[in-house]
Amino acid sequence: MSDKVVKIQFRAALQPMIELFEHKKEVLSQQDWENFILLTKKSVLNHPDQFLGGDLPLALETEQIVDEIFLEYLENKLTNA
Repeated sequence: MSDKVVKIQFRAALQPMIELFEHKKEVLSQQDWENFILLTKKSVLNHPDQFLGGDLPLALETEQIVDEIFLEYLENKLTNA
């Protein structure tokens, strides 16, 4: 499977979390909100099968794709704030 396909699948799997981030942004301070996102990313990377399903690429590839998704989300939110 290509990285692009995997990224689309991961993004879909993480969509409920992204919606939670949107809600938390309204109730947390900026720093707490960013920390919440980073802790969530850490949880995803520590237990990818629980968040992304069982058919995962190699650990390094999974980490790179998850990093990209979270970074893109944060960059988008911080530049559009």
